[in-house]
Amino acid sequence: MDIKVDEKNGKCVVFSLDGKLDLNASKPLKEMFDKYLDDKDSIVLDLDNVDFANSSGLGLLVSLLKTAKGKNKNLYLCALRPYIKELFDVTQLNRIFDIYDSLEDVLLRCEE
Repeated sequence: MDIKVDEKNGKCVVFSLDGKLDLNASKPLKEMFDKYLDDKDSIVLDLDNVDFANSSGLGLLVSLLKTAKGKNKNLYLCALRPYIKELFDVTQLNRIFDIYDSLEDVLLRCEE
């Protein structure tokens, strides 16, 4: 998994993920998340280039969400491919995550 970081403003950082959201992605994503969480109000995970996710990857996202909420921070997801979106729908994770269609949409939310 490749992770590109783009600090949009003082409140928000975007992680653009590229590759597979699985057990191998856990350590680098968690480390990057922890590095920015204390300094930012919101972290956006842009999943546009994520072409695979499994239960380990979904579990990682749930763990990141729990960590963010515990610190009164926001975690947003955006640009889910149809396969990934279907996983969120089937598992009903779409009910607990703030999911946006595009990066532009979620950045408008971060500016509020």
